[in-house]
Amino acid sequence: MAPPGYYVRWRTRMVRASVMNDIKATLLDTDWLGSSPLGLITTPITVLDGMPNEADRSIAENTLAMDNGMAGEQIEAELGGALYERSYQFAMQFFAENDAVGHSLMSDLGDRFLGNTASPFVPLYDWAAATPVFICDMEVESFDYARAPEDLAPYDQHLFIAELIVTDYIEN
Repeated sequence: MAPPGYYVRWRTRMVRASVMNDIKATLLDTDWLGSSPLGLITTPITVLDGMPNEADRSIAENTLAMDNGMAGEQIEAELGGALYERSYQFAMQFFAENDAVGHSLMSDLGDRFLGNTASPFVPLYDWAAATPVFICDMEVESFDYARAPEDLAPYDQHLFIAELIVTDYIEN
């Protein structure tokens, strides 16, 4: 745990890196990376650090991508004092090989982030330190996913979209 008043340089980047690390750990824990849960997948899962280029139509099946996240306004927490909060909204796209894989993978991420299989928090680390330093737990506000409508992606593309919102609490 970080000492009181520990300053996190590039905090927005650390939030994003912590969320990405948590997603990869969840996929590893649920056997999506490296093997196939219940023999569902024929193509290994790939995790992209960023969204694919809009013009790139050669995105491999079973690719999960996450954007850089949108930081909300830093506001004083309800408790007042020297505590502030900032929400971050992350968008994800999963290009599944079929609907069963898409729903199953997104459901596993939902179980994790909504607190069904782990606490509904994402640990924030200072990844710039020589050894990552735990800062605090960011609260998961919501995780929602849906299969993309046909006007966004043809039915045979099996595109799933998701949104994750976490709140970071900052001591001043």
